[in-house]
Amino acid sequence: MMDKRVAKFGVIGMVASVCLAPIGESAFLPEDVHWFYKMGGPRPEPFAFAQQGRYLYTGGIFTDTDGLTNGKNLVRFDMVTEAWQELPGLSPEINGSVRALHAGDDGRIYVGGNFSNVAEVPSSRVAAYDPQTGTFEGLVGGVGDLVSVGQENGPTNGDVRAILKVDDLVYVGGFYTGPSGSPANEKYIRAFNLDTNTWLRLGDGLDGQVNALKLLPDGSILAGGEFSEGLARWDGVSWAAYGGGVGGEGVVRDIELTSSGRVYIGGSFNEVGSGANQISANFIAYYEPSSNSWNDMAGGFDDEYIQSNNTNFSAGGVYDLALAGDGTLYVGGDFQADVTRTNTNLDHVACWDSTGTWQSLGSGAGTSGSQIVNCVAVGPRGEVYVGGTFSEGYRNASSANSQFAVWDPTIDFRGEASERNYDYIPGARNNTTVEFVPGASPKFQFESRPGTDYRLEVTTDLASSLWTPTGPTVAGDGGVKTLDVTMSGEAEFYRLRAID
Repeated sequence: MMDKRVAKFGVIGMVASVCLAPIGESAFLPEDVHWFYKMGGPRPEPFAFAQQGRYLYTGGIFTDTDGLTNGKNLVRFDMVTEAWQELPGLSPEINGSVRALHAGDDGRIYVGGNFSNVAEVPSSRVAAYDPQTGTFEGLVGGVGDLVSVGQENGPTNGDVRAILKVDDLVYVGGFYTGPSGSPANEKYIRAFNLDTNTWLRLGDGLDGQVNALKLLPDGSILAGGEFSEGLARWDGVSWAAYGGGVGGEGVVRDIELTSSGRVYIGGSFNEVGSGANQISANFIAYYEPSSNSWNDMAGGFDDEYIQSNNTNFSAGGVYDLALAGDGTLYVGGDFQADVTRTNTNLDHVACWDSTGTWQSLGSGAGTSGSQIVNCVAVGPRGEVYVGGTFSEGYRNASSANSQFAVWDPTIDFRGEASERNYDYIPGARNNTTVEFVPGASPKFQFESRPGTDYRLEVTTDLASSLWTPTGPTVAGDGGVKTLDVTMSGEAEFYRLRAID
């Protein structure tokens, strides 16, 4: 069913991100009506998101996406029509896993992982996709490359785990040993110059896997990963620990930056900083460069996942971070509760809001310590997308049968259905415009989802649950549909509804 928000011949506007405070554990939390697990998606496991316009590009290790002909390892989700799509031009499929995606400022999507060919284009573990032309290009170097012989076409062996484009340089991080005898400073981080088509080493490099790359306000590059410092900054000349680095055997998996310069890091660690600014922090923390100080974010997350049968798993930590426009931070990974176990409904996904506390998203995504959220993204309307392998929260907690879900605190996806079912059909939400022509009836226009039927419904009282169908049912085929509306009263409200 179409959501309960209705516009009177208008477009439903963007909503702010919302975290809902927990009310305590139960078989089914009232907030769970805001989760929807029936958008389809990749199977068995997505690992990376990159958002560009209306599309959420999704990569991972998967063999099928809703039966798409070329739906292996790299696809995109249309957040308007709520439909999965093949990438135009991606034929044949990419021949290996995708672990990193980055939306570049040049309009291209940069893809990294463990592959050698994309759409018959030789691409050694990294490639660039142009959505406008539907073409792929490998980052292929040549004479003059400042890397070892055999590395001119990109990293060999291992995986690319992080990509960042800054001006004419594409920074590529991960773990790739290269041929025998390759120097240490090209094994985990390097850059490709798009102007000269050459690969470059970055100083002495880093001594372990790179999982995350971000651009700092001063133009330097911040890397997080499984190297000695855990968190390091490249100033164009050399690498140095940032904020004192991450202590012990700590691992940084993702980084987010706010407009004020605050740096959030997530991963698997229990302390950050060094010397006077060192603090304890479980899996997540933020750094304030202006004061050279760390914040433990209310202690972070508990390092255990305690299941209902009292079996314990070691929590793996944070895997992905996503910052909403209002400053809310969404976190995905392998965790269950805050560090004091005051809130045990943080199953694999949580948010940190302006109150400085951890808030749950209903009962979370999944209810087992063996499940995980690998990637998180905030959509254009403030909705939150999660990818990984997890059960349907308390709707169906028996097995990890979901790989993609959406959380939207403004929508009741359940409607009139029972708590383990939905009456929402994807395809109509926030997918309308209205054209007013003087002296004529308004025209209601929307983009249709293939295989989905649509109809308009009308009511004269928004407080009423009575909506009356008006006009014919329209079959969706992926094209734009237009419906004429004849108003018969002073106050009529219409909604577009996707139906079975």
